Amino acid sequence: MSPEGARLRRQTLGAASALREALADHGLACLGSPGPIVPAVIGNERVARLTHRNLRPRGVAAMVVEYPVVPSGSARLRLQVMPSHTFEQAEQAAAAIAAAVSDTKRCRGLSARSGPIWSMIRSAADFEIPNSRAS
Repeated sequence: MSPEGARLRRQTLGAASALREALADHGLACLGSPGPIVPAVIGNERVARLTHRNLRPRGVAAMVVEYPVVPSGSARLRLQVMPSHTFEQAEQAAAAIAAAVSDTKRCRGLSARSGPIWSMIRSAADFEIPNSRAS
């Protein structure tokens, strides 16, 4: 490995470790061995999906991984750490993720019709149903 490659690897692993520690400080468990991929366990698929949707406005990019890829009830966020990420950014990301999870859980009173498609439909006027009786 080149000296630059070794440096980039150290930076990546350092930022990933900082992210894992910060997530743990916020009560979120991470799976797997230390590396650039950090899977943060959310558990409930609905909470994971809604948390995922609330991360982009907070400046965090993540993928949601849910059933059938992982067992039901063990949904997680898949985070990718890059060498350019700083320890401070890792801590900020962990705080944003924890806040998004907390906000999502606080709003759990949503109807069963919540989710991506239902969040786009504000009222019956937002879509048209063809009238089969029209002449």
